[in-house]
Amino acid sequence: MDKTDVPDVERVYIAALDIFERHWILYVMDTMLWEAAKEKNIVDSMMEHQRRRIDFHEHYYCRPTFILAWCREEFGDCLNANMPNRKWQCTQEYQRAYQMLAILCGTNHQYTAGPYNKLWQVNGAAEAAKEASKKEGEGGST
Repeated sequence: MDKTDVPDVERVYIAALDIFERHWILYVMDTMLWEAAKEKNIVDSMMEHQRRRIDFHEHYYCRPTFILAWCREEFGDCLNANMPNRKWQCTQEYQRAYQMLAILCGTNHQYTAGPYNKLWQVNGAAEAAKEASKKEGEGGST
């Protein structure tokens, strides 16, 4: 299967869904379709295929893996970029990615620094928004 032939991958994927549930080939096609959706910034498709990749890993591996941690971090990136009202979920994804990578390679490793820094950026932006709304509320009532 040619991963650059997205319509063909989609046809095979739909046919495979009738036969398989949580099969590795579905994971491979979810990866292909996620990459294609990411290139074209098709957010709904991108998020669905990434969520399915995460579900596959959690179901079969039941432990931290680098792939699962990176999937969670990328899912957090997608949420952060496309769904500003879902900061809580974005924070959750970065936290899970950080925790897994801390187990796999330690808290001071460069892989762990990525989701850690993103987590603090999201939390910092959320705190700044709270402070701004407080000030607006105080200023509007006087």
